[in-house]
Amino acid sequence: MSRRRAKRALARRLASAGEELNGLRNCLRAAYDAFNTAADERMVEAAIYEINALRSRYDSQLLSCKSICSEET
Repeated sequence: MSRRRAKRALARRLASAGEELNGLRNCLRAAYDAFNTAADERMVEAAIYEINALRSRYDSQLLSCKSICSEET
């Protein structure tokens, strides 16, 4: 594979990973909003679980983005 092709493929992977990261960020905002507006104890608990799960996914995706960036150099 030529260098140019490799760079394009890397750029596509990074763009895709970045889009996923933005989507997770939006989901986290929604989960925090659900937590802040929850009136029922069970809904608060469910929001906390959702936030924790999304944080884990976000952290994992962030590491993936950093890994892709380190491949560029």
